[in-house]
Amino acid sequence: MKKWNLLAMVLVLSALVSLVNSSAAYSGAKMMLPPLRVPPPGYLGGGTLVAYAINDSGQIVGNGELCELDIRKAADVGFLYSGGTMTELGTPYPELMDDWGFLLWYWSRATGINNNGKIIVNSGNKETHLQKAFLYSGGTWTELDTLNEATGINDSGQVVGNLYGGTNEADRCAVLYSEGNVKGLGNLGGGYSKANGINNSGQIVGRAELASGELHAFLYDNSKMKSLGHLTPTLGYGFSEAYAINNYGQIVGSSITASGQEHAFLYSGGKMKDIDTLPGGTDSCAVSINDNGQIVGWSTTASGEIHAFLYSRGKMEDLGTLPGGIWSYATGINNKGQIVGYSDALGVGPGFDGMPEGSHCIYSFLYNSRSSLPGILPLLLGSN
Repeated sequence: MKKWNLLAMVLVLSALVSLVNSSAAYSGAKMMLPPLRVPPPGYLGGGTLVAYAINDSGQIVGNGELCELDIRKAADVGFLYSGGTMTELGTPYPELMDDWGFLLWYWSRATGINNNGKIIVNSGNKETHLQKAFLYSGGTWTELDTLNEATGINDSGQVVGNLYGGTNEADRCAVLYSEGNVKGLGNLGGGYSKANGINNSGQIVGRAELASGELHAFLYDNSKMKSLGHLTPTLGYGFSEAYAINNYGQIVGSSITASGQEHAFLYSGGKMKDIDTLPGGTDSCAVSINDNGQIVGWSTTASGEIHAFLYSRGKMEDLGTLPGGIWSYATGINNKGQIVGYSDALGVGPGFDGMPEGSHCIYSFLYNSRSSLPGILPLLLGSN
């Protein structure tokens, strides 16, 4: 036996031992996150919780329901779930009363977290519809200049998001916030652009309007924005949007197909690939990709339900729902293969006491995907 094969077997055996010792981390198990607060008696709700992102340390952010009997205080606020502890982030605004003595309802939504634990949060007021973007770190709120919406953050602390020129989505302008400065990213010839994600090289993805009025996924790199096209080039028109980019420049999103359906895509090596849907489904969307090329998002099923999926090694896996649920969405995946998302659930968890039979509520989940070891074994054992 050659030395390389012997070394390969040692590596494989070591990996197998490691896998057995950490089987819980690769079991494909789905864990439901706790609500922000256990609802008080008489509260007819289950503590809605929506997770949006996860970093490589397993820290999860999103927003959840405060579960207050006083509807004036029942706002949604951002959360950080770390080390088994759920922490309310609150809002950057002081508690204020209007002229009639009612509490002004401020809300917050944590949309991203980098590997240094810095969190981007959007916060606003329900009555005035005011929305601003903030950076939350160590209990300190920093307003991100003129940004109305923060959508992505990299490990250098660069933030991408959008300015609102009006109340319509078409009035958005994609921007980059870096070292205290805001830079507009422009568009593709039209009047609209929207940024969704950024990697550690500062490459940015989103969607923008062409002069023709079409909306195309874009890549912004080296101060230039380019269209990524769409999945219907033979038709001469189409729609696409990019949601995330990994540190190898692979991009995921969705595009309209020739049949008029929405399909998830992977853009890599200058080509856009349709990664299809779950078996029997019609529509899908990819929203996050890690550095291993694993992709998560949502897809319709043969029965017409919407389920979270994991796409890995050319195959799309149905992640199912929480117990009794009908639908689910995956929103993020880290480089360890840990996936976050949210799902409806039927009568589970705290807060369901006294609720009508058959009631559903929205909870977040953490899903530990399976190890990539089986894909490595043939490569090691087949070496000469």
